Amino acid sequence: MDGTTYVAKRFFNIGGDGAPGRRVYPSQNYQNLYQEVCRAIQGQWFLDEFYKLVRQRDIEVDMSFRFVRPLLAKEVIDDLGSFSLASGVSQADIDSDSEPDKAGAYWLIEPRRAASVRRWSGTMSHPVVAGQKGATMSVLAHFIYGYSNSELVAADLQNGCVLIYHNFLTMLHNTDVNATRRNSGVGDHGQEGIDAFIEQHECNYLCKEMGLVTEGGGSDGD
Repeated sequence: MDGTTYVAKRFFNIGGDGAPGRRVYPSQNYQNLYQEVCRAIQGQWFLDEFYKLVRQRDIEVDMSFRFVRPLLAKEVIDDLGSFSLASGVSQADIDSDSEPDKAGAYWLIEPRRAASVRRWSGTMSHPVVAGQKGATMSVLAHFIYGYSNSELVAADLQNGCVLIYHNFLTMLHNTDVNATRRNSGVGDHGQEGIDAFIEQHECNYLCKEMGLVTEGGGSDGD
């Protein structure tokens, strides 16, 4: 489609209190896919605000990053009244789901990316990465922490090369968020994840140029 190849994904295992291999109910799949879309949109909003601020202050950072903008799609039942085999959903699953308004065969659609992925942080690890791209990702994480009033930490920051409209772009994807309310979706470690960032993050020259400071969990993003 317009020179772009897309992939579709759904959840097979969401962890938590479910044992490995435990069936994911259709409504659980929908809820977690929806939260992943929200994280991507939220991430791009923070990135836009970050880029706006560095332009105003004439601070040189890597400006090539973008967040993948995934789509949430619902399967249309075929003429036989069946969902696709790949969805793993049956009408019996829909009928027995505790949240029928969210039940269905839902998929997350996003541009296919290269197999090679560059990781800037982990779910619970925030290492120092050399180079301008690494420094930019580190200060972005610090910016998000401060701009959210210390309520959010971006984790598992990673990017891959994506072909969109015949152009190769550096796209951030599958980013996790640790939130104080622990309500951002799969991979959210709540305050534990936020504390890991506070303990491990080492301010670089960009943090200092932007006036970002962490002092025992505090942050000044202005």
